[in-house]
Amino acid sequence: MKKKPIAESAFLLVAGAMIVGAGGTMLFAPDVLHAKNGVDIGTNPNLLSEIRAPGAFLLFSGLFVLATLKISRWRNYATALTALIYTSFGVGRVWSLLIDGAPVAGLLVVTLLELSVGIIALVSLSLRTEARQVSL
Repeated sequence: MKKKPIAESAFLLVAGAMIVGAGGTMLFAPDVLHAKNGVDIGTNPNLLSEIRAPGAFLLFSGLFVLATLKISRWRNYATALTALIYTSFGVGRVWSLLIDGAPVAGLLVVTLLELSVGIIALVSLSLRTEARQVSL
């Protein structure tokens, strides 16, 4: 069994924990999450369902990413999933910024964080692929 670099483990730990935190909050306390950004989601069961479902996806995705700290053969998948989640959320927020206008400052910070983590994950995947090609 190969030892994985500490930086990779730390990155996946932080990225996975953030996904678990966001997903868990969306699933179990969506009103709290949205209230932080000045959004009152009310008690509409349709809206709550639309929020909780992707929350569950994020929660389980984050748990998968965290599981790869012990199951290292899945790390490429976890890094790809991390890149997909963070990059797609960041791009979606940029699209919303262009179409809908600027959200509160906190969401702008989140946008930068999501894009940064997504890019780090993409670079990590790229470097890993290059290393694999060189060693063949």
